[in-house]
Amino acid sequence: MEGNLQIEALKKGDPIPYDLLELADPSREKIDTYLQTGNCYVAFLKEESIGVFVLQEIDAYSIEIKNIAVYEKFQGKGYGKQLYAID
Repeated sequence: MEGNLQIEALKKGDPIPYDLLELADPSREKIDTYLQTGNCYVAFLKEESIGVFVLQEIDAYSIEIKNIAVYEKFQGKGYGKQLYAID
């Protein structure tokens, strides 16, 4: 890996990273639906966004990963594993 990822929650008013989200889910309609109820996080490497994931709470004990994606040029380097291993 080239460095440590910085993970930031997407805030209201931030641009939605559709280019990343659509790597894992080509339906913008579905993406918009789960973004309304889920939490979107963007991964940055040296201030460049390289990945994204969306989590949706199912109940007090369960969270579903609705979307997870890493740009192709960063794939195979362990960044995707870091995304779903966040505490």
